[in-house]
Amino acid sequence: MVIPKAHSENIFDVSDSDLAAVTCTVKKIADIYNRRLGIKNLQIINSSGAEAQQDVFHLHFHIVPRKSGDGQDIKWTDESQLSEKLAESLKNILQ
Repeated sequence: MVIPKAHSENIFDVSDSDLAAVTCTVKKIADIYNRRLGIKNLQIINSSGAEAQQDVFHLHFHIVPRKSGDGQDIKWTDESQLSEKLAESLKNILQ
């Protein structure tokens, strides 16, 4: 897990410089996992907000080694109206 020293509740609250430092640290750890432990598959997880399943309200990133059959599958459900919602959101962003 990578946690910035300065408190930020989530991705919306963190400064650009702190987020850049945390992201660089995540990359360094991923490289160490790869070089020293031979880990070739990782999942990097951050949840921001209670409805996104954030339960510790201090920004952090999990670096999770993964392998086939490890039982840690994240399943995405298909929301039939998602394409329409995303298209509308994109249109609003670009205005």
